[in-house]
Amino acid sequence: MEARVAPWKRKEVERLTKMLTETPVVGVAKIGGIPGPQMQEMRASLRADVNVVGTKNRLLRLAIAEAAKKRPGLEGLSEKVDGQMAVLATDMNPFKLYKTLQAGASKAPVRPGGIAPCDIVVEKGPTPFGPGPIVGEFQKVGIPAKIEGPKVVVQKTTTPVKEGEVVSADLAGMLAKLEIKPVELKIDLQAAFEEDTLFTPDVLAVDEEKVMGDLQRAVRTAYELSMQTAWPTTVTGQPLLTRAFKMAAAIALEGGVEFDDAAAQAYAAMLAAMGKKPEDLTEELKERLGGHLDVLTNVAAAPAADAASDAPAEEEEEEEEEVSEEDAAAGLGALFG
Repeated sequence: MEARVAPWKRKEVERLTKMLTETPVVGVAKIGGIPGPQMQEMRASLRADVNVVGTKNRLLRLAIAEAAKKRPGLEGLSEKVDGQMAVLATDMNPFKLYKTLQAGASKAPVRPGGIAPCDIVVEKGPTPFGPGPIVGEFQKVGIPAKIEGPKVVVQKTTTPVKEGEVVSADLAGMLAKLEIKPVELKIDLQAAFEEDTLFTPDVLAVDEEKVMGDLQRAVRTAYELSMQTAWPTTVTGQPLLTRAFKMAAAIALEGGVEFDDAAAQAYAAMLAAMGKKPEDLTEELKERLGGHLDVLTNVAAAPAADAASDAPAEEEEEEEEEVSEEDAAAGLGALFG
């Protein structure tokens, strides 16, 4: 005899199964400990982008198992269902979903009888309270305090309760008066599923600034490595050619290379591409360049010609010869051959 299942439970499983099957990104999150008003605010802030549905864990597991028949891998969500849970359904990618939920977190005082989520520290210094019985209340919960002038002052920094310990009602009340709010209220994503991949918080908690810094360092390192090893890429190809060209020209300048006519022409072209002018050269080098020295003269005169282009010309100027690094590099073989 089959066990009778309440109709509403069947409908709930069907509704959850449809959500888990048809939504691009689904997840499960803990919502325990979030007071009703704060939960409503969080849901309202997410309504445009994320559907948040609270349900019973047993029904959720049944729906996950059913949906996994169409979306293999989804069954991994069942392992994360523990405590008071909600199903999340969204078009956001898992990383954006995690970041959005983290941004929506708020702080709250710890409840009487609650577990301290971390070491709760009360700092040394003045409090907002005036002299009165509250000094005894401080002492009662293990916070040393005394009256100094018009205020009650905490005498030294102290940790009245450590992470994992139960917070007494008296201490919870005092922490609330001091506006110490150690409890983080958030829809705590436990896992998200997209396509065929299950994402957990340790993967989703990306430090964007660190990642961008690492990427920038990697790009710089790769560029420097390519330049140092003369490994041409689409980025370093042109800088490598330019550096090789300048090094070749420097070697020729320092080595006193003997020129034939072709080599002198190539050498003059290189010097022109480097921005050299006739007055930058020694008399010996001018003599070695011979009739090709006019290449540097024409290049040096080009800026003056450009500056005068806006003024009316009395007669048509001769077209000046343009020298590019490509033309100069083409003569390197003649220079060193």
